Amino acid sequence: MALKDKRSRQERSQTIDELVEKIKSGDCYAFEEFFTQTQPALLRYLFLIGARDPSDIAQEAWISLSKALVEFEGSTTGLRALLFHIARRRQIDEIRRTNRRPASSSLHGDVDQYGTYFLADEHSDLEDALRHLVELPEVQREIVALRVFLDFTPAEVAVQVGRSEGYVRVNYHRAMKSLERSFNAISASGGNVSAQCNNSAMPSDLTDIQA
Repeated sequence: MALKDKRSRQERSQTIDELVEKIKSGDCYAFEEFFTQTQPALLRYLFLIGARDPSDIAQEAWISLSKALVEFEGSTTGLRALLFHIARRRQIDEIRRTNRRPASSSLHGDVDQYGTYFLADEHSDLEDALRHLVELPEVQREIVALRVFLDFTPAEVAVQVGRSEGYVRVNYHRAMKSLERSFNAISASGGNVSAQCNNSAMPSDLTDIQA
């Protein structure tokens, strides 16, 4: 299974690498394809770091990226990292502009709108995983999003969040242990997260929402 996943990531990387070369040569269709492949991941990342309107921040990031393409030199990894770095900076700017904290308190209500971006696979556990993720501290949410959902290495995450690689590894470990305890508690009670949230404002089923 691990070998299959590794091959899948390599094939996906090669495909996007080809797109990047075309994008750099001015191929508009290639840029559109890159956008289609990357936008869902960008939105779920912005959602987890507390953006009140991930779509607006993402749009600003894409506009900035298109301007930066003229001088961009690098691979797919570099281009994706640049996009997510720009998006993160835009989110920080928005927080400073409005003089407020990230919208972590509203994440539960926004699951209805943005939760679908976590359902990349036909796996019901992803819905429960999202509900647990919103309970993590902000920095741990971001680290998990970059590591698990976006396949960033610890070193790449460290650059993105402006911390040391050791800090990233420690907090990733803490976050995963916290998620494991949460899932074990639900399992031991004989229920599931969706069932326990039926009386809350969160929807019990996200699978009907299409990306």
